[in-house]
Amino acid sequence: MRQSRQEGKRWTVSRLADRRVLAGVTLVVLAFSFYLYTLSPSVSWADGARLQYEAIRGESFYMYTVGNAALEHEPTPFGRLGIAAWDHPLWVMVTHAFTFLSVGDLPYRVNLVSAVFGALTAMAFFFFASDMTGSLPAAAIASAILAVSHTFWFHAVTPEVYALNTFLYVLVMYAGYRFAVGSQFRDLALAFFLAGLGISNHLLMLLALPALALVAARFRGVRRWYHVLALFAALAAGSSVYLIQAARMVRVFALATLATAAVGFPFASEILKFSLPTLLRSVGVYLGFLALQFGPVGICLGVYGWKSMAGKRQALWLCLAFFTVYTAFGLVYTVPDQFAFFLPSFLVFAILIAFGLKRILCRCQSRRWIIFLAFGALLPATAVTAYHFLPALAREVGLDETRLGIPQLGDVRDGLRFYLDPNKRGDFSASRYGQQTLSSLPPDALVIAEYYADPDTFIVLRYFQGVEGLRPDVTIIGWPFDDYHSFQSEKVHRLIQENIAARPIYLASLNERFYGISQLQQRYVLRLEHGLFRVLARSGQGTDTGSP
Repeated sequence: MRQSRQEGKRWTVSRLADRRVLAGVTLVVLAFSFYLYTLSPSVSWADGARLQYEAIRGESFYMYTVGNAALEHEPTPFGRLGIAAWDHPLWVMVTHAFTFLSVGDLPYRVNLVSAVFGALTAMAFFFFASDMTGSLPAAAIASAILAVSHTFWFHAVTPEVYALNTFLYVLVMYAGYRFAVGSQFRDLALAFFLAGLGISNHLLMLLALPALALVAARFRGVRRWYHVLALFAALAAGSSVYLIQAARMVRVFALATLATAAVGFPFASEILKFSLPTLLRSVGVYLGFLALQFGPVGICLGVYGWKSMAGKRQALWLCLAFFTVYTAFGLVYTVPDQFAFFLPSFLVFAILIAFGLKRILCRCQSRRWIIFLAFGALLPATAVTAYHFLPALAREVGLDETRLGIPQLGDVRDGLRFYLDPNKRGDFSASRYGQQTLSSLPPDALVIAEYYADPDTFIVLRYFQGVEGLRPDVTIIGWPFDDYHSFQSEKVHRLIQENIAARPIYLASLNERFYGISQLQQRYVLRLEHGLFRVLARSGQGTDTGSP
């Protein structure tokens, strides 16, 4: 009788494991198909184009813009790939391998990486959430909700590093949870190794270390001095890609220069300027983006999930540690793409949603399949539909690109559509803009596109010059390494004055803050031409020798 019960138990466990694997495989196939359908088909805007350049060329975009002579003829692979906060060595190396696939053009192959790791993240999250909650239906629904949440979906269909980063982030949390439950040191060491891989991809993963330290301290994972050494060794092994690139860069750049770039100057200075009004604004921004991700129903499920987690101290402590560390950083790091730094926090909130769903399913056993279908189908479909209509709704309530801080490109791109609707299917706007603008410019033209005022123009035009070799005679200046807080428009005025008699000059926009347009218009005529603004000297104040 006992043997029969044991065999029945083993059969039940085996059946559950099979169902879990089947559900995970189904989820990754559905997620990948969805991302493939909504994938950006070509060159993207701003940072997307920069990362496409880096993946295709296997080098740092900023080293290309600066033109460092010491690295000009570096013969070794990835010899011009840096370690600054905006460099992502692991992502560049992985994505560069994808560029050798025989599918689509080069930018499409780069974009494909985001879809692959976005789908893998959805599957990994499902396995993680099912382990934590003990409920396959709740984990599957939460994974589907995460897969179509705004920020996660956006980065799964555009050329960005965050799909790979969130994949590694989920694995780090998963290994940390297994350690908290089983007290096996190897799981903690695995978490540190995966965190090292994440650091090689994005320095944001450094924040996982204090979170893991809190978990290790709470569950007494480091009891001997050699445990500390083993964790450092695991971290160093995972970070080997970053460390190797750092050693290569030390040969060329001063250590102080590398350190400044590694901490993200000038962006890191935002933390030093933090104040109470800034905190309140950041909290409002965070809550707004949280609502954008999961909607009112998702937020209610997440809040409800806290109560379900109360009985699982390992899960509660792990989520609390990671949520606190990453949310706090996201609140104080007030950069233009602040929303992307909230993504790890959103992943933790999705776990809370899974716990909330489990509690509802347990309380409604007789209707659990109706609830499963309702939440699993309706919530993701509602999110996709809402994002589609969101740009039009934003215009109806008086929100435009200027109020939302989105760089304007006239009728070249619908900025609200691009940033508010993650669906990028059929979006060739950046590719058309870059090719048409460069091809239409007169010989030896000078394009002034200050990096922080007009990142889309600066990076997209530079992409077509650097990757496709289009119009090398055109000079594009943007001062990407200048501190945007202290940038003076007089620098632009001097450049125009020095070159107006010798070559055609164009401005990317009419940004008053960076270009001092009101002063320029006293001396020059600004005329819309080729998607840019041609600078022409007024009669008697200069000579315009460029072709009209």
